[in-house]
Amino acid sequence: MAPKLYRRQAPPKVSGTKSAMPTGSDLDIRRASEEERAYLESLIREDFERCHPGETLEDLKRRASFSKEDRGLLRDWMAVAATRAAADPAKPPRLNSAA
Repeated sequence: MAPKLYRRQAPPKVSGTKSAMPTGSDLDIRRASEEERAYLESLIREDFERCHPGETLEDLKRRASFSKEDRGLLRDWMAVAATRAAADPAKPPRLNSAA
């Protein structure tokens, strides 16, 4: 019997937002401070681990340092996190997307 192949799942859609993911100058996660990055990761960690059983966000971050595909997947998940952070009225904006 042939081994079963698994496809990576895309990040879940965030309701009430535009269909296009922010990219380029719209969002620059690389400039976020360690505190901001930890906050963003906390917003997506549970969903990521639910969508990718047996993997952690730390695994993805490690692989993103040498894998173009994982770098793109991490960027997409962080874009979801930034969208969630921007949509949360209880928290002040933590990212300066104009930087």
